[in-house]
Parts: sequence; structure tokens; C-alpha cells
Amino acid sequence: KEKTMLWFVYGCLAFIPLAIGYGLYRSITLNDFGYLSYQELGIYFHPSYAATYQALALFILIHHASLKQFLFNKKWLHYSALFLVVLFISMLASKAGLIAVLMSIAAGVWIFIKNKQPKILAFGIATLLAIFSLATFKYLPGAGARLDSAVNDVEGPQTNNNIAAEKTVAYSSTALRLVTWSASWQLIKSNPLGVGTGDTTPELVKQYNAMGETYAAEKNLNAHNQFLQMGAEHGWPAVFMIIG
Repeated sequence: KEKTMLWFVYGCLAFIPLAIGYGLYRSITLNDFGYLSYQELGIYFHPSYAATYQALALFILIHHASLKQFLFNKKWLHYSALFLVVLFISMLASKAGLIAVLMSIAAGVWIFIKNKQPKILAFGIATLLAIFSLATFKYLPGAGARLDSAVNDVEGPQTNNNIAAEKTVAYSSTALRLVTWSASWQLIKSNPLGVGTGDTTPELVKQYNAMGETYAAEKNLNAHNQFLQMGAEHGWPAVFMIIG
């Protein structure tokens, strides 16, 4: 089990210079530094998946640090790897990745204390990693723009009643999620026992059209949330079942 986790970490760490190197090569040859962020940086991985894998690697590294089991028995290398992983996740500009990092850091505090490490060390490392993560996510160009867009979408969700304009305007991922969650919630309230697996997408499309969200309707988007998706399909019994 320990060896499996370590090899997972090695794979994640090896992917970082590979992705950054390939991103630099494409950025220079194509004169577009967008290849060092988000989808292009992840190469064949969706940035959210790549960031989540890296966040798990971060937690494993923190766990091993709490046991004083350092990479190649080098403490400086181990702690440098923590910050490298956090930096790469910020470069991926995945909002899910940022949440996963903060969760890994919080869990790391608990694991440090559980393994009887000094609390000041646990909170000190966690604080540095959290500040570094938030700062890099905020100030790296690609990540910062996505974060600002997400905040704006939450504070004032985008709405468009002009159907012609709607077809030419692409929502941000955050705005689209707000649309799909709202439509799914309306569907659950109207159908407490669900609409059935095969009818969920058509019913959601009806909700999108009723809301004037024709872009979401054209894309046949699902709920983008497992709880809401199950609720729309099979109603409240399914929601309570997966919560339990």
C-alpha cells in the first residue's frame, strides 16, 4: 500500500516537468503562453482531474512528512516538492483543484497532530502552503482570471434573454454550473420521486429553455452534481440513499 502511494506520487511529480516543459515548448514555438495554463497545460488530462490527482499526491507527501519519511531521505527535497505541487495546481487554474488543495492542507494538519508532531509545525506548514496556494492562484494570469470570473458569476449570475445573442456567448464554467444546479433543483422540487434515468436530460433541457438558458439547452448539460443528478433521476429517496 505504501509503495503504491509512493509510486503514485512519483508519477505525479514526474508529470509536472513534462507538462511544464511541453507547455514552454509550445508557448515559445507558437508565441502563445496560454499553453502554460489550464487545459493546454494538462495535455491529455482535464485540468480538474490533473489538479485533483496532484492534490492527492500533496496529501500523501504531507502524510509522509508527518512520519518523517522524506523523499529520498532528503527533507529539503520533500518540502520543496510540496510547494512545487501547489504551484503546478495553480498553473492548471482549476477551481476544483484549489478546493482540493485546501482540503488536503486541512487534512494534513489533522494527520500531523494525529502523528504527534508539534502543532506549531503543523499549522506553520499548513499556513505557508495555503498562503502560497491562494497567492499563486490569484496572481498567475490564467488562474487569476478564472477565479475573478467565478467570483463575478456567483455575485451576479449571468443572464441573457436575447436568444440570438445567447447562441454566440459562451458561459464560464461557473455560470453554467449555477444554471444546471438551479434547473436540477427545480426539477427535483417538481418531481420528488424523480423523472427517470432516460427522461432526465430532456426534462432538464425543458427547464433550461424555460429559464432562457438556450446555450445549456443546446449542450444537453446534465446537473454537474451527483446529488442533484440522482435527485432529478430518482427523487429524494435516491438523494437520501447516497447521503447515507
